[in-house]
Parts: sequence; C-alpha cells; structure tokens
Amino acid sequence: MPWRERLPREAPGQDRADARIRYHSQAYLSRRQRDAAYGALHESQRQLMAAKHRIAKALQHGCANRPQQRRRFDEYASTEWRRALREQVPLGLLLIDIDQFKHYNDANGHLAGDELLRRVGETIRTCCGRPADLPARYGGDEFAVLLPGIQAKGLDSVGERLCQAVRDLRIEQGGSIAGQYVTLSVGGAVTVPTEEGGLIDLIGIADKNMYEAR
Repeated sequence: MPWRERLPREAPGQDRADARIRYHSQAYLSRRQRDAAYGALHESQRQLMAAKHRIAKALQHGCANRPQQRRRFDEYASTEWRRALREQVPLGLLLIDIDQFKHYNDANGHLAGDELLRRVGETIRTCCGRPADLPARYGGDEFAVLLPGIQAKGLDSVGERLCQAVRDLRIEQGGSIAGQYVTLSVGGAVTVPTEEGGLIDLIGIADKNMYEAR
C-alpha cells in the first residue's frame, strides 16, 4: 500500500503560541525602531543646541570670530529651514545694520568700533529670550537673528525691541554728528518653507526690508 509520511500533530494552543511570539517580536522591533528614532532626534537637538551655544559664545568675543560665527549660523539656518519645511511651521529672520557705523569707526577709532560691535551684539543676544532664537555676526557691521516658529507679529515685536534696546544704550556717534546716538536699521521676513522656495529667498526679503528701513 502507498506510504505517506505522517506529520506530527501540533500541540493544542500551538497556533495561539505562535501568534503571541510573532506579536511580541513585532512589538520588540517597534520599540527598537521608536527608541532609535527618539535617539536620533535627541542627538540632532543636542547638536543644534551645541552649535547655538558656540555661536552665542563667539558673539560675546567680537569680530575676531566673525567667520566662524557666519559659518555656524549658516549651518544652523539650513538645518532649521529643513525642519520647518518638514513640519510646516514658520521660520523668521531679522537682519540688523548699525547705522553710520563707518562714521563712528572713523570718528572714534577702530578699538571703539570693535567695542561698539561687542556691545550691540550683547544687546541683541539679551533681547532674544527664546531658547531656539539664534543671533550672530553676519558680516561687517551687520547681525542676523534666526527665529524658528515665530509669527509675523512676534517678529515685528522683536525687531522693535532690538532697536529700542540699542537706543537705550545712548552711545554717542561723535565727530561731525556729535549729539546723535547709535541706532539700528532692522529688516525682517517670515515664511512657512515650501519645496519651491529656499533659505536664500528668506534672506533676500529680509535684506531688502533692512535697506528700506535705513
């Protein structure tokens, strides 16, 4: 008679046991994937805060650190732009120019000019109260402040606060315009990033608004 191999009979409840094993295996993998994602997010946030701390520290030491500040600012701005694009949240930028800085430098000397840059930089830094806000030297007598997650009204408020804080320093221009105090011109822009736009567009709008404010 034909021979046929007999398969061993499964123990009662074997299907349920296999299902539990598969479920626990999937849950374990899901936890590992979630933990890995949280770990990557934490590391990204740590790196961003470390970069912000380095720029803020460099801002306190004046123009000698300007190239490093600008490079780190550009890196931070690019990272924040990508994050705002991914999460579809607003990103704001202020560009700040010290009015008649060349005149101040010529009238009072380069050491006084460097001290002015330091004091203005420190004033800008103290006006940026949110942890994610990042001020930096941007070039020459210009500063920039990146403000993630801010709305247009909030951006205007920060710009006005910066201008008033520098006026309150009551630093005299000296020279042929003695009696006048150092002031700022500030231009801002805020946007929710899109695939069609870019960080350079945000910078261009803020720069245009800064020159119109002079």
